[in-house]
Amino acid sequence: MAEILMARGIQTHETAVVLHRPSEPGLRGAMAHIIQNRREIFEAYQSFHSKTATATLRRRAKMLSFAETEPGEMVFVGFYAAEFVGQRPSAEINLDPSVLALHRDYGMDLWREADNESQPWFDVKLLPEMADLAGRLRIRTPEGRAYVRLAENLDAEVISIERASRYSPPFPGWRKLCLKTEDVRFLPNAWATRLREWRGIYLIVDESDGARYVGSAYGAENILGRWQQHCAGEVGVTVELERRDTSFFRFSILERVSPDMPPEDIIAIEHTWMERLHTRQFGLNA
Repeated sequence: MAEILMARGIQTHETAVVLHRPSEPGLRGAMAHIIQNRREIFEAYQSFHSKTATATLRRRAKMLSFAETEPGEMVFVGFYAAEFVGQRPSAEINLDPSVLALHRDYGMDLWREADNESQPWFDVKLLPEMADLAGRLRIRTPEGRAYVRLAENLDAEVISIERASRYSPPFPGWRKLCLKTEDVRFLPNAWATRLREWRGIYLIVDESDGARYVGSAYGAENILGRWQQHCAGEVGVTVELERRDTSFFRFSILERVSPDMPPEDIIAIEHTWMERLHTRQFGLNA
């Protein structure tokens, strides 16, 4: 890692390294989605820190940001200017739309110092240096609990420099597409656009017991909208699925149809798949 920073002209004595490893499961699982699709929320997430981390960041004008996307591996997010702007009232932070979204949508535990009415706040701005490595540079997660380090002390093994960004993975095609509920909730924008365009027949498998459900999707949001409905709560939205935990659902597409096919024709095709897969007799279709 030191060789890369030297080659890019990064002044390590002016730079801190932030290693994002959220403890909250929802936030940890959605980190790549937030970085790719909700960048303003990620920047808010980087704007306030613990006392120890704040002390380190106040001594450094720049920071290298990494996020753990898989156990033991981190991916480079970007090179930032980090300016300490002072204490920000906790009540004001609680009303910040981005902070509210982190708490509401991803379960972030709002960090607080005991009995403090304000928190240290940083203004972070993405810089152009190393932008070509964002999402591509993978390192081994450094040992130790501290999530803010001095760049000159960062001893991280570089795993690889990928050809494509880990924060925007290529779409696999509908025949290979197989998504968990968490994946559906946090789809890359390009993937969501594809699914929004497609009508078709889909399969849900409940991985807790292998039970199967065949459904059809048509209308304004097509497959995307229907899958999002299935994932909206903790239990399914149809009569057959309402007693089942959505966290075990696995989604795939059985057949794509013409975008202007009438709903009654789509439903007729759906019924043929129910017959072929026996989901009425042995599955979750009524």
